[in-house]
Amino acid sequence: MSEVDVAVAGLERLREDLEWRVSEAGGPTVAGVSWAHAIVPEGTVSTPDHVLLFCDGRFVGTATAEPRPYTRVVAASGDTVTVEYRWIVGDEPLAAPAGSGKVRYQVTADGVTPLNPPPWSETELS
Repeated sequence: MSEVDVAVAGLERLREDLEWRVSEAGGPTVAGVSWAHAIVPEGTVSTPDHVLLFCDGRFVGTATAEPRPYTRVVAASGDTVTVEYRWIVGDEPLAAPAGSGKVRYQVTADGVTPLNPPPWSETELS
């Protein structure tokens, strides 16, 4: 079993019957940083997902403590991975979230450090 498979299997499930699966992955960069995007295949467009981060092939953490919906990795270079987040604003439909922002994460053997604050408000629903 690969380090990615072990890390994905170790994620807390959203529900007991829903398993995480890797939908895409990238890296490693020159600094040895790589990532994997874990989703619930049975989910909907608004089902939360996780971005897992690795340094030199070793799992060092997730981008956020809790999974977030509408997440995608938009760049990875050196020791930094940039993740775009989207969220629902007001009464808009689930398929068209207007909230949008990016967070850069520094990934090292010691763990994951966000280089920007979360773009969503703590009062926004995930």
